[in-house]
Amino acid sequence: MPISIAVYKERKWATGMKPIRLFYFREKNRKQNFGDALSPLLLERVLERPVQWAHPRDCQIAAIGSILESTVRKSWQRPLRFRFQPIEIWGSGTIRPGGQLSTRNVNINAVRGRMTLNRVLETNVPTEIALGDPALLCPHFFPTSNKTTYEWALIPHLSDQHLPKVRALLGNTPNCRIIDLESDVTEVIYTASQAEFIASSSLHGIVLATALGKPFVHINLSDKVAGGNWKFDDFTSAFHAIRMSHQDTSEIASLRQLSSEAQLIPLADVARLQDGLIKAANVLSSSLL
Repeated sequence: MPISIAVYKERKWATGMKPIRLFYFREKNRKQNFGDALSPLLLERVLERPVQWAHPRDCQIAAIGSILESTVRKSWQRPLRFRFQPIEIWGSGTIRPGGQLSTRNVNINAVRGRMTLNRVLETNVPTEIALGDPALLCPHFFPTSNKTTYEWALIPHLSDQHLPKVRALLGNTPNCRIIDLESDVTEVIYTASQAEFIASSSLHGIVLATALGKPFVHINLSDKVAGGNWKFDDFTSAFHAIRMSHQDTSEIASLRQLSSEAQLIPLADVARLQDGLIKAANVLSSSLL
């Protein structure tokens, strides 16, 4: 049955159903970041199959995150493991600018944005590649609220979360809720859906705001975020004629000062990317049968 966008309902997997082998970033002895924790949960809901982590030498799919360079770099080991099928790429992105990436051991179904696409375009790559971060599908597969409870949600990148600036912004912004990206995925999505505005130094805070139809502000809190603004610009490059605005917060006391700078991507544009991602997932699903 073709995959479609629908509200996900919890289900149990059929006994003996073989898990899909998915590569996503993870670190030992540390909680997972939102995007990395989301990847297997979302893919389970979209493909209606159980998912387990696997190294690029063994995986079948790579999805959410700035993991395309590492996936390609480590994929050379696949023939040594008798893995002759390419890794299916569904919405991954690059973390910084650079030269052309080899697609020898990968099959590109979707990438995060046009900037990543430009790094993988080769004569043997199909031109009809879907664009968009798969996290754009969150509202269709996880619970959300239709009630606005907070004026602002502040979503710092993990490298920024303990900065004094974060505490200052939280204290100086009335009715502001901070969202910890190491919290439960469902809780992060639901809490974000309760905010009127979202300010984030994390890419997936911005992606989530876009998916939820919330005005957002990308705030630079430090120079600690890997890749700088590249992945943010890559994400918005998936939309026509939309550029990400990057706000310096050194002179900002309250997030309310940034209200006029908030960006809102039309939901019709979001829906086009969501449809493309679902179509790519249908192709993906067929290749895994």
